[in-house]
Amino acid sequence: MIQTVGTIDVTGAGWYSIDVTNFINDEMGDKIVSFKFSDDATMERIVKVDSKENTNPAYLVFQ
Repeated sequence: MIQTVGTIDVTGAGWYSIDVTNFINDEMGDKIVSFKFSDDATMERIVKVDSKENTNPAYLVFQ
């Protein structure tokens, strides 16, 4: 099932965050979650998520 966790207005390059706590807690049954980044306006924006080997790796913070 596809569920929208949240939306972010991307105005330029930089760091953005979203609280996925409730989504993670709801999915703890099988302990597997997946995320998809998309541009609903289809404005040809690139969402770049770097791997851990990159100079600026993406990360997920658990608090």
